[in-house]
Amino acid sequence: NPPINRAIVRSTNESQSSLGFTRSGSDRISVRDRISSSLNVYPQQYQNLIPKSTTSCSQHDMSQELCQVCHQRAKRNIPVYLQEEKRTREMDEEKILQEYQHNLYLQDKNKREAARKAAREDKQRLDAFNLGVAQATRAKKLERPQTTDIPRSIIFRKRVKTPPGYLRQKDLAQQLESQIKSKQEEEHSEKVDKEFAERLEQIQLAESLAQERDNYLTNKRRRQEELKNALQNQIRNKPTGLPYCEPEAPYFGLNDMSPEKLKERRLQAIEVVRQQKDLVEQRQRQQLLQEINNQEYELKVLHTMKEDLLSERHERERREVTIRKDLETDWLKATDEKRKRDENEKMHLKASQGTLIHEQCDQYKRCVQCQRNLNNSGKNNFWKDTRYIPGTHIMV
Repeated sequence: NPPINRAIVRSTNESQSSLGFTRSGSDRISVRDRISSSLNVYPQQYQNLIPKSTTSCSQHDMSQELCQVCHQRAKRNIPVYLQEEKRTREMDEEKILQEYQHNLYLQDKNKREAARKAAREDKQRLDAFNLGVAQATRAKKLERPQTTDIPRSIIFRKRVKTPPGYLRQKDLAQQLESQIKSKQEEEHSEKVDKEFAERLEQIQLAESLAQERDNYLTNKRRRQEELKNALQNQIRNKPTGLPYCEPEAPYFGLNDMSPEKLKERRLQAIEVVRQQKDLVEQRQRQQLLQEINNQEYELKVLHTMKEDLLSERHERERREVTIRKDLETDWLKATDEKRKRDENEKMHLKASQGTLIHEQCDQYKRCVQCQRNLNNSGKNNFWKDTRYIPGTHIMV
């Protein structure tokens, strides 16, 4: 951050009461600089650099415009600047910091150089050791043995001729052919053994299945015979049962049935058959109704699922269309904004002098301190006593 000119200002009660506002520190400093320039009040080192004003106006210069109230206040203020002391203190602190950083850099540099030197010495020792080992190994290989009388080379007077190469090639070809044949025989034998094992396994499996089938049929026939014998025994040894219960009558016997009783018994049997038939039909109708209800319920569920799927599909399509429209709208809006920005930038570049807002605002002069009109002479914005309405606080 740039250094800030801080000044201690002494002002009288009259100047403080004449102004009804306060400003921030940065604005106050800039205003004081302008005031000091208008009054030719500067530190000693800047007195020779500032040219003297040649205007005859006793209120303000041409470059520093102040209203009457600010001008009177500047005359009554005696600024005391501490900028030089602050600059000196900052320079001393910066110098100490630079020295500290330089010392740290030198220490780090010395450490790096020492580590580099130690690594170089280690590498030199290792290279010297490797070189000595290599030279010793080479010398040992080159020296001739002194303990034996066997010469290193022998010259034959009548050397046997070297046989032609095709003989060796023929032997190698025969060996290779024998190896290939043995390998093929091994593969063939392995294949035959594998096929035989698979066939044997299939035969054993078929035999086991046939045996299980025979056992199943045998057990079935045995159970059938047992059930048949038990049924025949039950038929042969069937109990006689209880005698028929006859109602009380003065007499009964073998020929006690009359045509009326036979007819009545026949009608009862017919009624029982009819009731049983009605019961069967009723159960069939109930079963049919239940099936129809189940079908209707299933149709209703399917219809509901179809409607749900259609509604979800319509909602998804609507959402996709909405998202697409929103994206298109945003894209069009962004395109329009970019086009407007480009047009404004072109207009700004092509604009003549004095057409911009800040250039137009420069035409209206204001006080650099209080930002009021230059004709301000200490008036406030409250109504006079003659215009004041009792019980109100109205401001214009």
